[in-house]
Amino acid sequence: MKSTGEVMGLGKSFAEAYGKAQIASGYPLPKEGSCAVLSLHQISPDWIVNFGIDLLAIPLQICALPATAAILTHHDIPCQIIDSKEVLKRAEKGEIGLIITLGKEEANFTEGYALRYLAIRHHICHATTASAACSIIQSLQLKGNYSLDSLNQLIVQEVLF
Repeated sequence: MKSTGEVMGLGKSFAEAYGKAQIASGYPLPKEGSCAVLSLHQISPDWIVNFGIDLLAIPLQICALPATAAILTHHDIPCQIIDSKEVLKRAEKGEIGLIITLGKEEANFTEGYALRYLAIRHHICHATTASAACSIIQSLQLKGNYSLDSLNQLIVQEVLF
């Protein structure tokens, strides 16, 4: 028998199931106060601003690469401008809890690749699509209040109700 590495998260909501799946896959959700690194290219400024507001509400610190930081600071969203070398240093210290790389990165292909590789190497929660990034936010908003149900309990509930 071979394992393909899939994990499953069960929950009362998609956000709960997604959060549990992230944890089970070895990429724990970021802790409050940790740094969320953002590298967002060709994404709507409105989406970036709203996402930044959601991160601050968790609360997470926002560290953004220059182009993303320019959008956030223009809209008075506090963030620290960070470069790839600083991301690596902070990852090695365990200060980074989330890496989000979105958008087409033809001009910044190596940057996006390096951030994704770093996330995998250091088991940092990461997303490369807007829907995954939003799912992580929804999971974080639950503040770890997850139900603990066995698969048998869920089957019984489904059959009885």
